[in-house]
Amino acid sequence: MYAVLTSLYDWGNRAAWAAAALSIPFWLHVAQEYPKARLIAVQQRLDTTARESNAFCEKYGMPSGTRKHRLCVDDLMGFQAKQEHRITEEINDIF
Repeated sequence: MYAVLTSLYDWGNRAAWAAAALSIPFWLHVAQEYPKARLIAVQQRLDTTARESNAFCEKYGMPSGTRKHRLCVDDLMGFQAKQEHRITEEINDIF
């Protein structure tokens, strides 16, 4: 019985090391691609916020291209940035 358990342990140990070794290329890929994916996500969020801000200002009578529209969009983007900063601070306080 001892020999069987030892054999199973050795097989499991070798399998675990093999899996760890085979996962190295995956983790290298993740480490390389993560910053790019994060930048893309941030840019997409900024684009979405800008579109929503433009639509909001146009909805309330400020045509695109006017000074009032630009000020409205800038204010909304500023509010959004402040809100994100507050949320980030709250999350950092929790962790």
